[in-house]
Amino acid sequence: NGVINNHIPIDPTPEVSIAASTSSASEPSTNGEYTVTLSAASASNTIIAYSIGGTATNGTDYNTLSGSLTIAAGSLTGTIPVTVIDDSSGEGSETVILTLDSISSGTATIDTDNDEATVTIADNEDITDPIITGPSGGAGSATSAISVYENQTAVTTMSANEIVSWSITSGDDQTLFSID
Repeated sequence: NGVINNHIPIDPTPEVSIAASTSSASEPSTNGEYTVTLSAASASNTIIAYSIGGTATNGTDYNTLSGSLTIAAGSLTGTIPVTVIDDSSGEGSETVILTLDSISSGTATIDTDNDEATVTIADNEDITDPIITGPSGGAGSATSAISVYENQTAVTTMSANEIVSWSITSGDDQTLFSID
């Protein structure tokens, strides 16, 4: 605390920070949580706006988050739960990233060194890879197969000197692929 003219104390402006107090969540029912903290209690409510990012989808992979949190007057913390929604999609682990954006009520400022936190949601579905099959060898007498793995950005080009038929079978995401 500072002092003006040796009589009136000056309190520094409180800062708001965020941390993932439960950073590991998972389907079907292990939830994550953020804790937002004021460095000093305020005499009035402090309303903090936050943005939501990451690879998980708000309202689909977890219950909808509003984008704002109120820390009640006299309190130092508020929490934001990440309530996991168990879906049937095999999607691997996904992230929920919250970033403190602004203070819409109250006199606090955002601690820019601690304004972002991440919760990771682990998936509980098995992910199988699609298999692309078609003829190989002479006159379509045999078949060949290629597996397309998650996050693969390039697939081997296959061609033939005759009319051939290719198909995509197996895999949770086979409907996301096409053959041209």
